[in-house]
Amino acid sequence: MDAGADPATVAGWINQAEHARRAAQHTLARLTATPQTSTVEAVRGLLDQLPDIPQVLADADPKGKQALYASLGVVVTYHPDRRLAVVQASPLQPAWGESQCRRGDLNPHVPKDTRPST
Repeated sequence: MDAGADPATVAGWINQAEHARRAAQHTLARLTATPQTSTVEAVRGLLDQLPDIPQVLADADPKGKQALYASLGVVVTYHPDRRLAVVQASPLQPAWGESQCRRGDLNPHVPKDTRPST
């Protein structure tokens, strides 16, 4: 303000910074919170709140379904001659595409407990 800054502009900057700080603190608290274990009843309660998933998927855009299935590790192969859809699921693979080398870690010189080579 000594340099001639407009007090209203400076107050706006302060408010924006405070808002960003509170949002970051909220995100940090959410990410570092101890995960809660879910009971069967709690999971069923959540599922009961969802819409009719088969109908939602039937009505969805095919490209959207393709992206959803890929993010979940689901591959659907349709055989029209047999009117058969083969579904393969690999839900334990990370959704972001990270995988480990099938032959083990090829970088034995890397310090222990670091990320393996991919």
